[in-house]
Amino acid sequence: MTLFGLVRRAIAARKSPVFQVTAIVGGLFIAAGARWIADRGAHGAPFVTFLPVVVLAAIFLEWPYAVIAACASVAFVVGLFGEHARLEANFMNYSLWSAFAFIAAFMIVLGHILRQAFIELDAQSERIRGFNAELQHRTKNTFQIVRALASRASRSTDPVEFYKTLSGRLDAMAKANELLASGIVEACEMADLVKAAMQPFPAWAIQASGPAACAIAGEPAMQLMMALHELGTNAMKYGALSVDGGRVAITWTKTGTLIALVWEEQGGPPVSPPTETGLGARLLSPAGPLREVDLDYRREGVVCRIAVDAAG
Repeated sequence: MTLFGLVRRAIAARKSPVFQVTAIVGGLFIAAGARWIADRGAHGAPFVTFLPVVVLAAIFLEWPYAVIAACASVAFVVGLFGEHARLEANFMNYSLWSAFAFIAAFMIVLGHILRQAFIELDAQSERIRGFNAELQHRTKNTFQIVRALASRASRSTDPVEFYKTLSGRLDAMAKANELLASGIVEACEMADLVKAAMQPFPAWAIQASGPAACAIAGEPAMQLMMALHELGTNAMKYGALSVDGGRVAITWTKTGTLIALVWEEQGGPPVSPPTETGLGARLLSPAGPLREVDLDYRREGVVCRIAVDAAG
């Protein structure tokens, strides 16, 4: 790391109150000792060794402690070099005290602005590193999912069915990524996720309800989006959304660190369990962030209960 990087890190680093007070006291005693060794305060420049302490405090410490350093400098000057530094009615003394007050105030303000800028730069750098790591992780997961989707969908003997299956599931992934800003956003609200997942299906037949403030993290959101898309696709083909009178109710609640979602179909044709399993069965099975998946093929309509990790 360069010298500038070390200085920048030292400026932006959070420091305890004990450390800051200790640094001020140490700096003031060093300044007083240097001033006493130089001329014992006999030449009328009382702040010459104390001003650097104020400047350093303004840059490296929080602004209240820089103010303390400035006020303590005045106390040291008056207390130790009183005969030579007390404010007397002449132009020179007025100028010295005014110059110290102006420079101290200016450096405290400037140091605070500089320190806040460095803190913000460090925070942005940390966020960028996190974004890059999350983007790499999500890209890797996306490629793995696409490969699995293509592998399972390619088993279809009908090219048109293969295209519809693959494109539909890729579209669900795209919506999840769009909702999560390609992995940059760490979480999204359940209401937004359900709305996005159900966008391809008839809105008049779907009723969604749950607490407004219920966030789900990025990876669970991707998995749940895929699962909801699979449920919606099956409902359009065989279930409640395949007839005019069918309805789907989606509800969710949050308990501790888990979100419990219930998908319930009503008014559709009689339901029977599928005779074949494919990728849909994998998407609707407990894995990773999908802690529990209970798929009940009731004759009056499919009911699916899913427990997924909530955002921390």
